[in-house]
Amino acid sequence: MCVTATTPASAGHEESQEVPNAQEPADRRSWVERHVPLFVALCSVLTAVLGFFGAILASPLWQESDDRPSAPTEAKVSGKVSDPPSPKVGSTTPFSGTVENVPPGYAVWSVVKDADSGALYPKYGPCALSGVQWDCGQVFPVKSSEEYPEKQSELQAWLVDAAGAAEIMRYVMDAEDDDGKQPSAFKIPESSIPVDSMRVVLSE
Repeated sequence: MCVTATTPASAGHEESQEVPNAQEPADRRSWVERHVPLFVALCSVLTAVLGFFGAILASPLWQESDDRPSAPTEAKVSGKVSDPPSPKVGSTTPFSGTVENVPPGYAVWSVVKDADSGALYPKYGPCALSGVQWDCGQVFPVKSSEEYPEKQSELQAWLVDAAGAAEIMRYVMDAEDDDGKQPSAFKIPESSIPVDSMRVVLSE
């Protein structure tokens, strides 16, 4: 706010000048003194509110608890071949043993491995399983030849699920085809679990 004052400029004339109102600085100081504390208080309240919500979000109630129960772990499969009792066998031999902690949906299957070539020959069906006892009946070690007069085989027991059993049966059906074609090499299904194995040699 300004006021107008007249001062003599020259003889017979008056010149007007605006001079600052001395009240203005005092009014500004008064306004600042009244409002600045209010702004400071609002900032303090806002900081407190943000800190409160930050503490809630950091609370374990809003985070995944480490005390939640973990998924149960499956017990490790363990098994043993009990028959044949000797590594020297005939052209056929009984094959049986024990197994524990069999997962649901799995069955015991036997596979004969040629110890020299590594070729695998699965039996045409699952073994009998009663409690921890499994029995695959008679299996057929790989026959001897002039090149390998004491042919060695490895009798293997595997736990196989339904998908693996389907793979074995597809291989068996291909092997029984009468089209004269040699079936592709058999591979143990990926989901299978080894039980035990025993190396044998033909005594005949």
